[in-house]
Amino acid sequence: MREIPKEYIILDHLINFIVPGLDPKLFENLTTLSPVDQNCSDWFNKFVSMIVKSIESKTFLPTLRASDGEYRFLFCDQKPSKRHTFWEYYKRLILYWIDYVNPIKSGFHGITSPGVSVGDYSRVEWIAGRINSESGLRLVLSKGILAAHLSFSHTPFQEHFHPELERWLKNNKLNLALENYVPFYFVYTLLQEPYRHIVFSDRRILLVHSASGEKRDRIETALYKYGARSIDWLSISRNKSVLETISPSRDQLNNDICLMGAGVGKFNIVKQLTDFKGPVLDAGYYFEAWANPDIASKRTLCSV
Repeated sequence: MREIPKEYIILDHLINFIVPGLDPKLFENLTTLSPVDQNCSDWFNKFVSMIVKSIESKTFLPTLRASDGEYRFLFCDQKPSKRHTFWEYYKRLILYWIDYVNPIKSGFHGITSPGVSVGDYSRVEWIAGRINSESGLRLVLSKGILAAHLSFSHTPFQEHFHPELERWLKNNKLNLALENYVPFYFVYTLLQEPYRHIVFSDRRILLVHSASGEKRDRIETALYKYGARSIDWLSISRNKSVLETISPSRDQLNNDICLMGAGVGKFNIVKQLTDFKGPVLDAGYYFEAWANPDIASKRTLCSV
């Protein structure tokens, strides 16, 4: 692995990503930033305990992931990672100047996999959506857990957004600490064996997503196979959720756990779920994998 530039190391410690119960080859050479020097497995176990406590105490705990898509929506695109090879860096830099020197002028468009939108917004919608999203991000950091992608592997991915995230945190007088931050991949790990029984077994589950028809049926089949007691749906827009208003019923807010897939609109949607009686867990790409298991392996640490 090429040396990581100091400006990407926005927390005090860089630790090896390790979680118990999974084949170490799945996350070989994966490191992640941490606010303290700690054992990653212990950190994961503490995270699991926080989710369980939220379920058992029926206490709202927003737990949302943030990676390249969310960072780009919040901060616009940034210059490419300095860890790229010389030619790759300058190729990406040229594209950056051509396409993204003023990216907000043409709006925001993103996909998480072919045909699956994370958001499609005009310039005006993007500006309004960023304000919405920033307030939602502040809510998560003050009331819940941000599963931020602050990891490094051989191939650079989201790290060029780290300095801008650090600036945003400082400007908002916020910080990432053990109480409000875990690695992005902790959520993916929790949703697979041997841990997913914690989320699904005998649970009343609220699903906040845009799926309908056969896709919705396939998702339900997967979750019932994992042991879900009941499944309720709260439908949202496929690609405009960052500005959407939802109206969850009292019964929907009383489920054991909420699993959400709202693309970059997640921070808007979670602000409207503050009365939910348990954890609101950002499952994201897993909805696509439950509907089509063949694509699960295309994401690191995604398994169905």
